[in-house]
Amino acid sequence: MLELQNISFTRDNKEILKNINLKIDSSKLVAITGPNGSGKSTLAKIIMGILTPDSGKILFCGKDITSMDITSRAKLGIGFAFQQPVKFKGLTVKDLIELAARKCH
Repeated sequence: MLELQNISFTRDNKEILKNINLKIDSSKLVAITGPNGSGKSTLAKIIMGILTPDSGKILFCGKDITSMDITSRAKLGIGFAFQQPVKFKGLTVKDLIELAARKCH
């Protein structure tokens, strides 16, 4: 399970995220949608560890990962995908979905 508790992020004196609370059960597939500039990419980068929230906590399978770096999060199975994903020869969509669907250890 992924849980965000009161995640806030400001950049260049602009509040991008304010007190975001979200729980995603590990058995669910969730899509976050919204208009350009609404904070979707920022939220994804905070979950991945590319950006650090100004406040709040990120829990993954009950473990606080807020201060973990991107490599440590990747080892837990947390990934970041782009709109135009990098192509890996021989890797199928099914392979990617199976990798993403791994359970917490």
